[in-house]
Amino acid sequence: MPHAYFEVEGLDRLQRAYDRALAILEKRQSIPAQIRNILAARIFSLAADGGHSEEAILRAALNGLVPAETIDTLFPNSPELPTHPEP
Repeated sequence: MPHAYFEVEGLDRLQRAYDRALAILEKRQSIPAQIRNILAARIFSLAADGGHSEEAILRAALNGLVPAETIDTLFPNSPELPTHPEP
């Protein structure tokens, strides 16, 4: 994981990505703890790859948790990152 993520700005970025992802999911359903944990793990894993925009991280982290059409609508200009298996 890039060292920058352990600085205040990096941690703020990860928290912002997590909060945005939760907000998207909560519009659709209540979120059990297991899904919250999966989401957090995906965000940290993608951040460890380094160099991705917040939108690209969100797109990949939400893959399989919300319909693909919703992701495409929310993040139309973000590159697709490697996908994660569905929970």
